[in-house]
Amino acid sequence: MHPLLLASSSTERYRLLSKLGIPFETVHPNIDETPFSMETPSELVQRLAASKADVIRTRRPECVIISGDQVISVQNKILSKPLTHDEAVDQLRLCSGATVTSYSGLSIYAPETKTTQTELITTTIVYREFDDQTIQAYLDVDKPYECAGSIRLEGMGFVLIEQLTSGDPYAIHGLPLLTVVRILSTLGFTPAELLQIRL
Repeated sequence: MHPLLLASSSTERYRLLSKLGIPFETVHPNIDETPFSMETPSELVQRLAASKADVIRTRRPECVIISGDQVISVQNKILSKPLTHDEAVDQLRLCSGATVTSYSGLSIYAPETKTTQTELITTTIVYREFDDQTIQAYLDVDKPYECAGSIRLEGMGFVLIEQLTSGDPYAIHGLPLLTVVRILSTLGFTPAELLQIRL
């Protein structure tokens, strides 16, 4: 099997991919993540996921490369990672009591075929209503400033959520593992082999 590489600096993506038990390296892709004019959230995350895989492929063409990107969209506004505390407050105010969509783009480069497969996973999130005091308390606890939409569900972010609907429950955490396993199984990393690694 080809070596596996995660094109991400996200600690949560690292944690999730580690669950498979396959040894892998991580590389920071370092690309410009600025949205194009009129680009939709789904187009943005798929383009960025593919771009991350492509930029690493030029340096490590022998590897199976996994990359991803995620944004949250509410009221036709794309919420990426907040740059400041005030921006995180504004993002959570927008989400309070709202139904929003999380878009997760996943790309996997296969060295044998020299092709990159990119998929989109959407998650519908219904937020509870919460006030500024709750927002401040949450930000003090989780400090989710590197998380799209200013929410860290693997932390205490779940207390702000009423309901989640997704085809891949891991997508909201940054790496859609069900989709990853499905694609990897076509590249020689079958579920049986993944389980055997654990024995």
